[in-house]
Amino acid sequence: MDLAGGSGRIEASVGGAAPRTALRGVSVGTDEGTPETVDSTEVFVEDLRRLRQSHGEPTWTAMARRASNRGAKASHGTLHNAVTTGRLPSELAVTAFVMALTNDRAQVARWLTRRAALVDTASGAEFDGASPVPVEKEAGFWRRRRRIVACVAAVLLSNTVTGLVVFQVARRDQPPTPIVTGEDPARTTCVDDAKIAAASDRNPAFLLEILFSSKCQAGWARATRRDQDGVGNTIDVVIYRRSEPDGGSRQSATEPDVQSAYTTLIVRTDPADRLCATGAITTDHARQVSPEPICT
Repeated sequence: MDLAGGSGRIEASVGGAAPRTALRGVSVGTDEGTPETVDSTEVFVEDLRRLRQSHGEPTWTAMARRASNRGAKASHGTLHNAVTTGRLPSELAVTAFVMALTNDRAQVARWLTRRAALVDTASGAEFDGASPVPVEKEAGFWRRRRRIVACVAAVLLSNTVTGLVVFQVARRDQPPTPIVTGEDPARTTCVDDAKIAAASDRNPAFLLEILFSSKCQAGWARATRRDQDGVGNTIDVVIYRRSEPDGGSRQSATEPDVQSAYTTLIVRTDPADRLCATGAITTDHARQVSPEPICT
């Protein structure tokens, strides 16, 4: 803002805007008797509109995004209201408005200097570009709102934590789901502690294994081809109780086009009960079987 000494004239030159000829606010006469515009809130807001027009009138959302990226965060509503309410916008609104359009901190400083002069000559009430509330009252409102939000968040967090604790306790109190013969071991927790209890490659074409879970007291058999000819061929694998090879607990699997296949599991009810397995593969329709079963 430039003060023309002696004439009592104030000329606002911001952002390279052309000198104004339209009269706004209160006019005073010069030595030559021609009126000059005295800066006012109305003129200030109109110049902000012209600044936006000179930069192609970007959308308010685009301006808010640019301002945020340039370190002057403000909502699109604040930027819109800065030039539509007829009141003097706050420093925040002016800073974000000018930064969004010019990305020039020197221009921002000149606009803020001009605005400060208007505040000094006005009632002192400031408008934040969003609602006609004095800055001091608005600051108190936002402080109260932040406290309310913080309290609500704390209550929600507390309830969430309490709910999780109750859920975990209830879950621990529930008896574990029993594992039964015939289940897919991959769909149970038995795979977590499963170990190879027996294995054989007596037939070099494939590896035969029995896997056993101590936690579940259950086992299953697996056969894995040594070649890479799974496509077009099959794998057969069987697990059974040694005490009843052909009993109802016997589990078998025949899988085509795979490199490895496994059976469903057998739950061992007697610690002395042993599990045994056999396997076979086909290669070009020729069947190769394990020479003998393996047992735990």
